[in-house]
Amino acid sequence: MPLSLLVLLTRRKSHCCATVTLITQKKRGKRKKLDFDLEKFHLIPVHVDTWGFLVFVNLDQDPNPLSKQLGNLPETCKNYPLEKYDVVKSRVYKPECNWKLLCENFMEWYHLSAVHPALCDFSVPDNHENLPAGENYINFRTYPLADCGGPADTDVFNFVDGINDEEKKQLAFYHIYPNVSISLYTHSAYTLIMLPDAKDPEKSTEHLTLLMPPGIAVKVIQMKFTQRS
Repeated sequence: MPLSLLVLLTRRKSHCCATVTLITQKKRGKRKKLDFDLEKFHLIPVHVDTWGFLVFVNLDQDPNPLSKQLGNLPETCKNYPLEKYDVVKSRVYKPECNWKLLCENFMEWYHLSAVHPALCDFSVPDNHENLPAGENYINFRTYPLADCGGPADTDVFNFVDGINDEEKKQLAFYHIYPNVSISLYTHSAYTLIMLPDAKDPEKSTEHLTLLMPPGIAVKVIQMKFTQRS
């Protein structure tokens, strides 16, 4: 399999780990050891790697390294300290459509005027442009952004540390094959993870997550405090 279907978000620290124990059960307030042979029924090893705030899980026994699968995407996003981003808010949606249609929807902007008219004032469709794609991802952006008095304007929050002058005027979009979409703002990031429904191909689950690096929201908090004073 070229890339894992399941991609998990994490708030990264020095390391990530998980332990699953299946040797006890609770019955009538007491715990007793299960008659369970871990040598015969052990968990299946999987390959795990990370990039930025993403954890990739690959079930293939001998997968290509994640760095090879991502190609030059980490280099393209090198000015964004993605490994420092924290989860701010997340939501789960249950669209009644195939998950691949959600992916396709992210990769085009023809629907913006009808579905997201307010966004069009900030991310003007005429300012969208396709950028060179990698083997396992597509890439496009809005440049320049048009501040319009909305909540996502570039002057509402502090800029992400490390981005250059051009990146301070752009909204970059990436879709990583097969099911992960990332929107990189000047002050935050949105991720969409689209998962199929095991029982109905016309249904899916969409995980939306907003992330920000530390200190980004300081500016808007100071503005609110000044207004109240």
